Amino acid sequence: MTKKQKSLLFFTLLLVFSIVAPTVIFYSQGYRFDWQNKKLTKTGGIFLKIKPSGAAVYLNHILYKKTNLIFDSLLIDNLPPKKYHILIRKDDYQDWEKELSVSEMLVTEAKNIRLFAKHYPPKLIAQQVDKVFIAPNKKDFIVERQENENNWSLWLFDSFSRQEKKLISLSDLLLTSSDKRIKNFQLKEIISSKDSQKMIIVLEDNHQSLHYFLLDINYNNRFVELPLDNCEVIKIFFNPQNESQIIVWTKRTVKGKSKEGLMFFDQNFKTHPINLFISDIKLLDIAPFNNSIYILTNNGIIYKTSFVDSSLVLNSVLNLQPKNINPQKRYRIFIFDPQNVFLTEDNTLYYLDPKNYKFRLVMKQVDKFSLSPNNDILAFSSQNNIFLFYLKDYPSQPKAFRWERIRLLNSGSEIFQLDWFDPFHIIYSNESGIYIAEIDFRDNVNKAIITSLSPEEFFWQKNQNDLFFISRNNFFKINIK
Repeated sequence: MTKKQKSLLFFTLLLVFSIVAPTVIFYSQGYRFDWQNKKLTKTGGIFLKIKPSGAAVYLNHILYKKTNLIFDSLLIDNLPPKKYHILIRKDDYQDWEKELSVSEMLVTEAKNIRLFAKHYPPKLIAQQVDKVFIAPNKKDFIVERQENENNWSLWLFDSFSRQEKKLISLSDLLLTSSDKRIKNFQLKEIISSKDSQKMIIVLEDNHQSLHYFLLDINYNNRFVELPLDNCEVIKIFFNPQNESQIIVWTKRTVKGKSKEGLMFFDQNFKTHPINLFISDIKLLDIAPFNNSIYILTNNGIIYKTSFVDSSLVLNSVLNLQPKNINPQKRYRIFIFDPQNVFLTEDNTLYYLDPKNYKFRLVMKQVDKFSLSPNNDILAFSSQNNIFLFYLKDYPSQPKAFRWERIRLLNSGSEIFQLDWFDPFHIIYSNESGIYIAEIDFRDNVNKAIITSLSPEEFFWQKNQNDLFFISRNNFFKINIK
């Protein structure tokens, strides 16, 4: 090789090295050349956590990798900044797909991906079921069954042991009724004690009058009619501090004038008036929670009280700024915990901010709502849409800020019921069936159909992964693992 050839080879290799070396260095540091925009950019990545494991991940419709049986997460790195289509598939499971944006030097996360089976066979629990009520212990159901055309009965169903026990029948109630002219009762409501051993059964007779029976399971299903014939019951519940007592908010007509008041039944079913800590106020709503009783009055204040010696004693004031009260509207208070109190004004929903003690508007025309297990997000429905309302800053992806309201999805028809499946998914029903939807509002919101049976009501028991529901007078159970 001549000297000239050697020099040519040296400078050629030097040129190649000067081109390749920076390219290798830039590549190792995460830089890529964006041919579409003709510039050098830093890369990012996508991190996925998927349950169950063993799912196939497609990146822009091309199989990228499968999660293995040990690790259910996957990192796709060295991605130039842009949008990517992610499709996740697993045999016998419903697909999950979404477009995720990748930014320079950042990892986009989707850590709460859950795949749901294509088929969840429902198991028939009971037939000829008209109504089902879940007890406060979250494991017992009170089931109304139609025995024949002229008689129905109540059964206690234990969802843990799968045992059932007959409690009472219509014929028993008619025999005990104070009005022997009554030929039929329709079940309207059941109010249970905290230990689920006592129940107030609310019945409507053939004259559209309401009757109230106390059923005590501890005493061999003893039942007795409460003497409430001469008054209108606005609200009735067990004293949260002493469940041998029943508190009643009533309205009576005295000398042509309507008069409201509180009273309680003692264990011998004698009535006693309840004194309020403040006079000349009108109750707008009353709600027991734990060992306290919360009341909303016409001065726009919610008070936390305790029941002591036939009186409601003030413990604290929840809102320092009174709510403007419209006497033409209906008000209700909902206590999820002492730090999460909500108020409805007809269909307008308010949240009581525990930091500044005043009400914050959530939204008008709210149909149903439910608080997340972590008490940080409120899910609610309005005109076929489901929204999320954040009570705290949400640092995980997708990020959201306190008081932010986000429309999650449109169900296409009226939403019958709404609840939380887990902290990252909601469960809801409409005329088409029962669905579970993720709360990841980026791009497409994935939702899985659990059953296409049209439910009248459902009950989700997270501890057992069991979904109970009524459809066409049949009581079903589905296990969602």
